[in-house]
Amino acid sequence: MEAKRSAKNRWGLANLHPHQAKRMTEWEKQGGLSLVLLHFAESQQSWVVFWRLMEERWNTWFENKMRGKRASAGTGSLSTKIIDEFGCPF
Repeated sequence: MEAKRSAKNRWGLANLHPHQAKRMTEWEKQGGLSLVLLHFAESQQSWVVFWRLMEERWNTWFENKMRGKRASAGTGSLSTKIIDEFGCPF
């Protein structure tokens, strides 16, 4: 599990480091459940996001970053609206 916070209502994928993503992926491969707790200070909203639901999005962003490609609009971060589609508020 990783716990992350954002001052605004968007959370940058760069805030999840490669070693953290790798650890969650490995944990899932061993039958574990990995998740990210996200808190947005501006709206005082929090979500539980299962890693398996955001892993592909993070991997795509990271692979493009490693190739030197700039993220297209809306793909380098997650808004509360996007997170609401696959996260569970708490």
